[in-house]
Amino acid sequence: MTDNRYTTRPAPRQARFAGRAMTANEWREGIGQIQGESGGLLDVTIIDKVTGSALLAAAALGDREASALLQAVAQAAKRIQQAPRQAPALCVCCPRPVKRITAGTVFGVAVAASPDPTGAVAFVFCEQCGDDRASLLNKAAVGLRRIWPDIRPIDITHQDGGRA
Repeated sequence: MTDNRYTTRPAPRQARFAGRAMTANEWREGIGQIQGESGGLLDVTIIDKVTGSALLAAAALGDREASALLQAVAQAAKRIQQAPRQAPALCVCCPRPVKRITAGTVFGVAVAASPDPTGAVAFVFCEQCGDDRASLLNKAAVGLRRIWPDIRPIDITHQDGGRA
């Protein structure tokens, strides 16, 4: 992680979570909230072990955005673990179910690219898709576009996350 974007804006106040563990109405509500705030322009953060550690350190120093991102991941992990076997959360990239969370599980969080975002959509990568760190943002962009076809064109500006 080379940028200091975790301290640049207020934290989103509420998170929604992707995958089958989330109902269609919850998806629509979360997407609608972000769409209304940003017109489809997103900040996407990929959270793996390294980024998660940096977020923990920033949160310990009082960074509200880092705390909110970690809270979104924790809530998403809880939903994934509590999802019924017949309706597990799905990888944002492929149709593989994600039924358990490990130390290597990779998450993503999309928030409105606005000064004061009020919501977020969290998503998860399966082990196979999450293994290739270099392509995670591209995979996230494709997956988000599939689920959310009316977001603005996605341009990956740097591999540590950013606006999409």
